[in-house]
Amino acid sequence: MTTNSQTPFLVFDCDPGCDDALAISLVLRANNYKQIEILTVAGNVGVDSATTNALRLVTIALSNNSKTSVKVFKGCGRSLTGWELPASNVHGRDGLGDIPESFLKKKGPNVRKSQKMHAVQRILQIVNEREPFDLLCTGPLTNLATALTLMDSLQQDRFWKLAKRVVWMGGQFQTAGNITPASEFNIFHDPVAAQIVLDSWRVASARPNDTQKERFPKIRLVPIDATEQIVLSLECKTSPPASSDLGSFLRSALITYGRFHAIACLNPKENYHDRDEKVFKSHLLGSSGIKEWKPFCYVHDALAAWVMINGFDKPGYRWKQMKIRIDTSRGETRGHVFDMGQKAQPFSVNAPEIGTSVYWLEAITLNKSEKLLKELNTILL
Repeated sequence: MTTNSQTPFLVFDCDPGCDDALAISLVLRANNYKQIEILTVAGNVGVDSATTNALRLVTIALSNNSKTSVKVFKGCGRSLTGWELPASNVHGRDGLGDIPESFLKKKGPNVRKSQKMHAVQRILQIVNEREPFDLLCTGPLTNLATALTLMDSLQQDRFWKLAKRVVWMGGQFQTAGNITPASEFNIFHDPVAAQIVLDSWRVASARPNDTQKERFPKIRLVPIDATEQIVLSLECKTSPPASSDLGSFLRSALITYGRFHAIACLNPKENYHDRDEKVFKSHLLGSSGIKEWKPFCYVHDALAAWVMINGFDKPGYRWKQMKIRIDTSRGETRGHVFDMGQKAQPFSVNAPEIGTSVYWLEAITLNKSEKLLKELNTILL
């Protein structure tokens, strides 16, 4: 699969993570960027594990493909509030399902190493180089927010003008959160960073002396409202083959991820009562019941990557414009996305009146979702 991108350069800020692994695999498989720079950040796992996981994926995915230049930059190790909330119960302690050592020890001349430059320094360097890029974010925005706070107003303007397309996986608008009832994980992990990024874009795009406002990109959010509409079945992928190619690597990594969703989330295609009865009967027969759990996962980061590489202006996506602000408190609504267009805020009495205009993905057509699932299953073969 190849598509024509507006720019040959992609900045991919992520926290691998099983869902980030699928997203990285999609981007590398698309082969429509000549240069990809992966910036890692603490989120699903610590930044050291996230960096290692990114390097593993790039090494395996590009073992037979040297056309794409990929570099990995290690980023921030904690949020701007100092909180660390790794999702080891979801992704495994290493972030990739605690996969066996045989999958990790890939040796040879193609093994990738991370760059010495910090991810934040690389963002600042990109601004000085004045090279246009696409920006895909599938983790907390700590790296980006830190870099923006180190820029003056002219540099921030230049950054947003150089960013031709911006896609960010995060937030929830008309559904419950996936880390708390009010919040989605990426924003909850570092809500201050998310708000800094939104404020930077809003101020830069609203300067009265700017005569080329059309050059500023729209911020496209892919929230869990859309990602949880698409279910990737992992039933046939619980026993990885002996080979160590990308497909078997991902299948092994997704075992823990799929089991978590099977146990903690309700697959829209099944009924809890019927499933629990089957699991109980299998336990009576001495089985673990894993087959009856029917492992699956939502395509959180993969959908954001799919939107970026396939173009979000094409038919099949329903976007909704909204002015938003993030709850940056440490209270029960930490990380909640406020709709500033509402007269009465559901979680706050004194919500600020200023909001940043974004476009969030409300729904995706069945045809588009089927194409995404087909592409993911092709990768997992």
